[in-house]
Amino acid sequence: MQDGAAVTGLAIAAASLVAVNTTGNAIYDPIGSIIVGNLLGMVSTSHLSHFYKLKFICARISYCHSQVNCVSRLIYFVNYFCR
Repeated sequence: MQDGAAVTGLAIAAASLVAVNTTGNAIYDPIGSIIVGNLLGMVSTSHLSHFYKLKFICARISYCHSQVNCVSRLIYFVNYFCR
């Protein structure tokens, strides 16, 4: 996901620079920067949501009293959150 966003960001930046050089209009440079910033923001938000899901799973598992109970809870939460 991160690699795809990085390559996409590079392509957007290159396209905006080509547009600036072709048209002579400098408005394409900040537009490309805004698009790349939004793309990276979406990727980081996605990672944050996965982090909080993992944190929730770990908090629930820490309340286990036996190994069998822990394993069954882990399987349940992983199946629930990783659909």
